[in-house]
Amino acid sequence: MLRHYASPFVIGLFLVIGCDGTDTNPPPAGSTTTGTTTGTSMGGSGGSGGTGAAGATSSSGGSGGTGGADLCGNNKLDAGELCDGNELGGVTCESLNFSGGTLSCKSDCTFNIGNCIGAETCDDGIDNDGDGLIDCEEDECGPSCNDSCLMPVVLGDPDDSPGSTIGHASVLKSSCVQGSGPEITYSITASTTGMLDVVLVEDGSAAFSLSLRTDCANDASELACTVAYSAGSGFDKKLSVPVTAGDKLIVVVDGDGADAAGSFTLGVQSRPIQCGDAIQDPTETCDDGNTIGSDGCSSTCILEADETEPNNTIATANAYQMPFIGAINPESDVDYIQYTIAASAGLLIAVDGLGDAACTDGSIDSYVTLYYSAGTKLAENDDGSAGSLCSLTSKPALPPGSYFIKIEASPTAPPNAATFPYSLSVTPFQCGDGTV
Repeated sequence: MLRHYASPFVIGLFLVIGCDGTDTNPPPAGSTTTGTTTGTSMGGSGGSGGTGAAGATSSSGGSGGTGGADLCGNNKLDAGELCDGNELGGVTCESLNFSGGTLSCKSDCTFNIGNCIGAETCDDGIDNDGDGLIDCEEDECGPSCNDSCLMPVVLGDPDDSPGSTIGHASVLKSSCVQGSGPEITYSITASTTGMLDVVLVEDGSAAFSLSLRTDCANDASELACTVAYSAGSGFDKKLSVPVTAGDKLIVVVDGDGADAAGSFTLGVQSRPIQCGDAIQDPTETCDDGNTIGSDGCSSTCILEADETEPNNTIATANAYQMPFIGAINPESDVDYIQYTIAASAGLLIAVDGLGDAACTDGSIDSYVTLYYSAGTKLAENDDGSAGSLCSLTSKPALPPGSYFIKIEASPTAPPNAATFPYSLSVTPFQCGDGTV
């Protein structure tokens, strides 16, 4: 039977783990310098430089120059310039978020937007009309800024849009936050039957909740809500819900706290549910990015599990096979797997997805613990490496005997990552034998 093996990040990390747990591949020691070794016959173009050292191409080092020449006005884009004469670097009024007009360059090599035209959009954190006022600072934005459901921003499918909640009202309440802040609402009509993916990318100015509902003014119509960041994403938050083409939904970006207001980018797209696209959707129990069976996930995206329930105690542990395919479902589920070694060896234990990006996209948040046969805890791990919520641990120089591996959801796992299919790989190793 074809099986998955440990992902590359597991092997890469193992290569730098010493037998005593120390890093066996430290970065090279830094070198120090005492200054340049060659001079030039001409001084530098900027600042007041010191005297040059003996030059390789001149008999003496040149003295440093005085300040560099001002290049503004030469019709070429130089460092520190936005534009120069007719050279605008491809920037237009439209790329600066105006609706049209003619962009030009001032004598100080900054943009002249005086002939750009546009109307304030009230929701994107940009001065669209060039009057120095942004969004809710404009009088004409008052009604929409004070009533979140008066004019939700209409999005296409697919679409992405910058946004800012600064100055907006706090009227709606998302279910996944305790303290609600200013919000912006968006309207999206799905063009495809399947799933609607909504991704919120924060810029770090504030934290937000992301939610979907069917009726803007009715908090009870909420379909989904999250405040959790996708693993390894930095500031990304994502929701996916089933849709039928023509369904109209409201997206709410709500401050996670009464004073949480700031900027973000919102992206939306509907897509068909398709086995083999490496995205596990509600009708699938796995999706490993292909439609080949006997690899832990069937050709119809049904999990080919090795586990037999119940296996939630050491006494009921399943025997390990390479790799072990299982699932944590429901959130309180616990799996025990027995691994026996006949001679002293170390064990490298890794939880992984099924050929998808589940470890780094926030779909899996596991916790692994290694026990000796008597129930003594030997090692444990939550997040194995930077950017991954899958678990990875090792224990060197174990005596012969039976060991038990416990797999469960991390105690800090968000709901969307607390149930998941997984593959478990166990790799024995001998310290100092040159093999991994």
